[in-house]
Amino acid sequence: MKMRYKKWQCFLDPLKEEQWLNHQLQQGYRLVRVSSLGTYYFEKATEPHVVRIDYQEIYSRQKMDDYLALYESFGWQHVYGYRFGCTNQYWMKAADETEVLFSDRESLSNYYKRWLKFLNGLLLVFFALFISNLMKSPFASDIFLTPGLWEKEGAEFWFAYLFELPFAIMGLVGNFTYLIFLIPFLVVYHKFKKKLKALNV
Repeated sequence: MKMRYKKWQCFLDPLKEEQWLNHQLQQGYRLVRVSSLGTYYFEKATEPHVVRIDYQEIYSRQKMDDYLALYESFGWQHVYGYRFGCTNQYWMKAADETEVLFSDRESLSNYYKRWLKFLNGLLLVFFALFISNLMKSPFASDIFLTPGLWEKEGAEFWFAYLFELPFAIMGLVGNFTYLIFLIPFLVVYHKFKKKLKALNV
């Protein structure tokens, strides 16, 4: 019986994800499957393997079949990925001298362009949500919902203020949740832009 184990990870950068996966495989394991929730399943292998991640927008069955046939003809095994949208496609093969998924500058350039197109849409959504939430409560006083709070005086004011303060802080932090997600995606976007520029295609 083969030794198996699983790990959960969350990645915003596909290059770091690929690097992490190959580090696992260097320990003598092979990738068996990937769940949509970010769980990676491995099993013990007798020979070293390498994983590469592609990003594709595939909707038709014929396009998916052609895509799979192309890389399988070069010895790659499709581990995970599906059609009906924009998804990562995970490929694995025994480690040898042909470990690259993109053998020329043009195909690598197209890979970066596909990712940049996806990130453009994602960044636009997060930025719009961030601005929308920021516009709802531009002033600190707006995050306190108690009617007439600022007209109260003395102990009555402090009791109402301190009671609502924790909820107001949570509301204020919530407005910046989108910004927390926006920054790492901007970092990845800039990274891919630099790589695309370096190819000069």
